[in-house]
Amino acid sequence: MLDDMKFRNAVNGFNKNDVMACIESLLQENANQKKKIKDLEDALFLSRSELEQVKADSTAKDMCAQCDAAKAAQAQLGAAMLDAKRFSELLLKDANDRSAQVLNNAADQVADSTVTATALSDALKTAKENFIGSLDSLQDELTAIILSFMEFRTDLDKKGQEFKFTTDFAGDAK
Repeated sequence: MLDDMKFRNAVNGFNKNDVMACIESLLQENANQKKKIKDLEDALFLSRSELEQVKADSTAKDMCAQCDAAKAAQAQLGAAMLDAKRFSELLLKDANDRSAQVLNNAADQVADSTVTATALSDALKTAKENFIGSLDSLQDELTAIILSFMEFRTDLDKKGQEFKFTTDFAGDAK
């Protein structure tokens, strides 16, 4: 049954519904095995009760034959109970192992996502700092041009020349 279970991949690991279905299936199978163990224990109890009744009601010869049959049945039931208990323990161990694997995979993916997010955050911070530096540099250059332009105008005024300066976009303001 465990070999038939497949997990589909999802964005951050395995498909949650598949994992939950697997766990539910394993828990159901475990519950079924526990019920079988309980039924076998009940059957063993009944067999023991019947054995005691047979011992009380039978003759010595019949008792020996019935006692042997009861012991064989008891041995078979005991072996069946041990097998059922071992199988349920294996199922539970497999379910726990699979759950641990899913949790480990999820933790690894969260760690990977955190590393990626940190790298993106650092890249964004660097880009922001570069942009601010570029703006500051541009502002310094504009200030220098304005000061130079003002000195030019002052020189023209001192010489008595008229200042006639137009830009490409001066006609757009009209």
